[in-house]
Amino acid sequence: MSKIVSTTVIALFASLLTACGGSEAVAPIFTLGGTVSQLAAFKSLTLLNNGSDTLTVSSNGTFTFPTKLPVGASYTVSIGTQPLGMICGLTNASGTLTTNVINVNVVCLKIPAFAYIANGNDGTISAYTLNPSTGALVSVGPATATGSGGLHRPDPHSVVVDPTGRFVYVANEAQNSLSMYGINSSTGALTSLGSDVPTGLGPFSVAVDPTGRFLYAVNVYAASVSAYTINSSTGALTSVGSVFSTGTDPESLMVDPTGRFLYVANFNSNSVSAYTINPSTGALTSIVPNVATGTQPTSLVIDPKGNFVYVTNSADNTVSTYSINSSTGALTSIGSAVTTGAVPICITIDPADKFAYVANATDNTISTFTIDRASGGLASTGAAVATGTTPTTVAVDPSGKFAYVSNFAAASAWGYLIDASTGALTPMATPFATGAGPYSIALAPVQ
Repeated sequence: MSKIVSTTVIALFASLLTACGGSEAVAPIFTLGGTVSQLAAFKSLTLLNNGSDTLTVSSNGTFTFPTKLPVGASYTVSIGTQPLGMICGLTNASGTLTTNVINVNVVCLKIPAFAYIANGNDGTISAYTLNPSTGALVSVGPATATGSGGLHRPDPHSVVVDPTGRFVYVANEAQNSLSMYGINSSTGALTSLGSDVPTGLGPFSVAVDPTGRFLYAVNVYAASVSAYTINSSTGALTSVGSVFSTGTDPESLMVDPTGRFLYVANFNSNSVSAYTINPSTGALTSIVPNVATGTQPTSLVIDPKGNFVYVTNSADNTVSTYSINSSTGALTSIGSAVTTGAVPICITIDPADKFAYVANATDNTISTFTIDRASGGLASTGAAVATGTTPTTVAVDPSGKFAYVSNFAAASAWGYLIDASTGALTPMATPFATGAGPYSIALAPVQ
């Protein structure tokens, strides 16, 4: 018995020495994890640490790798398998462990499956599949007629896809109406959802809020915004019963990413109108006064985080920048306007909030700017890139890999590869044929 006791005491003494910092002390053990966001329901992805430790994630929220690591160990998190129909990116993905790591961020976006182009001069919508590897657009068949027929050509001026990727809405400027379509999730083909819905005079631009509950159309000849609720099952539109006044000749509108504010660029009153959105009804309440812009603003865009508004001033050849008051939605001008090409008519921002692209209608170019995320400031990256004749819209896909430009006078759309580091655009091999007078482009995510 004494020998057994002695052995036990010796073992206990050794363990106490180790615990008190002896030569055989065990290195601290830390966990590695972070947060997944915007992963769609019923989707999953796999994450790898240093190419081996594997973790499958099937929901948004926090995650932790199963294997703990010692102090000083290096880590590199990568994506092993992307979720079907989505693409996910990483930030804070590598480093050295000195404590538990909880800040690896995974953000997922739906890959656009289809593209739709509104052809103003022949009253149609062209539909395409989008190759997620090359960015190439392939026609899905004959273009779809818009409007209600009759003596007047509908002049579809704007097309938008709802956030779920199930419905398409088209503003028919000459017929004062909106056309509604369902998207075939396999082919991208469009099917009418019923009779056109009336708008005010000259619906020029249309936008859907981020929740997919409300749609807004700006009426250029009526100086107003028409508002509608969207039936989540059928896609049908129902007027909220009121129209909301704007400045003179409003041409463009957009809802901020939080869904709380709406902004309108007023071409002939050189201003932006701002509104709060009633979260229950979709009704608008004006935020006064209107904010001054440059001369003849044609379009506006809001950065993905909802901090800044950018406005193209077509007669000044500039872009103006404004900060958004996160509480009230009010705009404040910041910095000096930056110079673009001749007659900037459209501006868009990539999903990563790194680059802004401007279509210059008269000199047939696309200007590229980098974005200072803290200040909202734009800085030109250099010479503009050539495109087809009379570019009217520029759109960037949710993965940030491709940009597309509609060329009104050339009956074509040009595609570009985006350099993820510099934002530089490299044209795809050949333009894509459209209908006559392509004016607007919308991209549909995978359902």
